[in-house]
Amino acid sequence: MGVLKRPIHVLVDREARRKPNERFICKTHSNLPPRSVIKVSEEVSVVCPELLFLELASSIEKTPREDLLKGEVALALVGFELCGTYLLSNEGQCGSVQEKMRKGFANTHQSLTNKERIEKYIANCGRLDGVASARRALEIIQEGSHSPMESSLFMLYADHVLMEAWDFLAVC
Repeated sequence: MGVLKRPIHVLVDREARRKPNERFICKTHSNLPPRSVIKVSEEVSVVCPELLFLELASSIEKTPREDLLKGEVALALVGFELCGTYLLSNEGQCGSVQEKMRKGFANTHQSLTNKERIEKYIANCGRLDGVASARRALEIIQEGSHSPMESSLFMLYADHVLMEAWDFLAVC
């Protein structure tokens, strides 16, 4: 399924379906906004990009306080990708091996979402975990970035994250 990290985080519809397992972390949510889950096939559904962004923000809020800013910078980079026209490439995805090694990303014709949709989604989430971090990361995000480097460069020149973004990018 293209999942890179284990354990895999899975959203289940009922608490009764949560079963302890080394391979999966099962989570339930009540009162999610409409269209939070997209049915791909009879057996598989995925969360919408806006809920993905909120879930990532939620995991950042659980990190130690000294790592929170780095996490929010990383979240902003994900937001640039979701609102941009590129997707980071991984083995077995778009393009030839040579192209993936050269670029590390694939361009798309359309973004997966935009800032306004993420903002509206978060506004409908009440007090779910991640809302505060998601809002702070959204302050940085710009739409329409065409590459990871373009996103990184924008962040480097944004006044309120200049040094923090540089520190984060230095460790990448």
